[in-house]
Amino acid sequence: MNVPQHKIVYAYGSVVEWLYSVAGGIKPVWENAGFKKVIIAPVTDKRLGSMNTVFETAYGTIKTAWHYEGETVCYEITTPVNATIIIHGEKHYVGSGSYIF
Repeated sequence: MNVPQHKIVYAYGSVVEWLYSVAGGIKPVWENAGFKKVIIAPVTDKRLGSMNTVFETAYGTIKTAWHYEGETVCYEITTPVNATIIIHGEKHYVGSGSYIF
């Protein structure tokens, strides 16, 4: 089967976008373009085991990491800007910095 190159590139781009925005949980606040503010809400899955995401923005580097310790999920999040971090449905409004949940 002969698949056009642009369809393959689109498929890879879709996977990468899912890894950053869903598994890594990094999403812009649309009213503040360019990741001036960010929502970080990682979606974990034991099938992945762990996830480390690094995203460069004009304001600095956003990092999210999570891993399982037994049935518990441990999160490490770094944001260069104000962020809403959502962990298990609980919202945390934070400034720039590194956080462990």
